[in-house]
Amino acid sequence: MSDEARESEAPAKELLNEDETNGDVAIIGHVIRQHRNDGAVAVLSDDRRVRRVAEGLGATVTGTIGVVVRAVSDGELTSEGGRNSSSDSTSVAFT
Repeated sequence: MSDEARESEAPAKELLNEDETNGDVAIIGHVIRQHRNDGAVAVLSDDRRVRRVAEGLGATVTGTIGVVVRAVSDGELTSEGGRNSSSDSTSVAFT
């Protein structure tokens, strides 16, 4: 883990009220790092808490449904494929 990642871990834990480092902390830590570097970041998450915190930090946020709707709209996925898509909870940060 980089020094920069370690530095963003504590505020991420505090924002999420977490004691341990987990996937949610890693995602919010990444958003914090990107925000500090004036970088754009997008978060894909179905976790309401992660979405709210990331959005509050300036990230562009969407969920699984948003991705499916966009894929259908862009012709990358059929309407039937969109209806059949999995709704597993996922959280990812993209830069």
